[in-house]
Amino acid sequence: MEHYRKGRNEEEQLNSANIPLIGNIPQGHGWMLITGGTRLQTALGPACTLVKEEGTLVMAGVGSSIEKVEALASMVKKKMTGLFQVNKAGERIVREYWDPKSDDLVSILSIFIETIK
Repeated sequence: MEHYRKGRNEEEQLNSANIPLIGNIPQGHGWMLITGGTRLQTALGPACTLVKEEGTLVMAGVGSSIEKVEALASMVKKKMTGLFQVNKAGERIVREYWDPKSDDLVSILSIFIETIK
């Protein structure tokens, strides 16, 4: 790869429309995207509010944030009785482009598929 330099990345953004949902989730469900910078104690209040208001909450994360999603779901279940948790793994596509340093080479496209929950 010494003849190429890193180009741009295109990542599929997570939203409630492109994650794998199980069963008949209501249209008006709550949605939270958990990232690496999300503090669990800060997110607990809004998560409980969404469950109360919407009746259903979908939380998603990618990579190391998956552990945070599971921890937050456990915290919400502990705080509010009568809830259950469903985990679903899925995938998202990340396209990584590599540009050639010389004109006689062609561009390279690497595609990674990451799993999400």
